[in-house]
Amino acid sequence: MPIVNCPECKKEISDQAVSCPHCGYRLKETSQGMSGCGWFLLIVGAIITAVIVISIGL
Repeated sequence: MPIVNCPECKKEISDQAVSCPHCGYRLKETSQGMSGCGWFLLIVGAIITAVIVISIGL
C-alpha cells in the first residue's frame, strides 16, 4: 500500500483512500448508493404503482 500526497493539502495518505482523512478532499468516485436517475426512476415507479393500486381498489 504505497503512500501518496493529497493533491489538496499535500499530506501523506494511502493510495487506496477514497478521500483525504486530513482535509476531506475526494480522491475517488464511489459506486455506493443510487445515482440521481436511479432515485427518480424508483419514485416514478412507486407513484405509478400507487395510482394503479388506488384505481383498482375503487
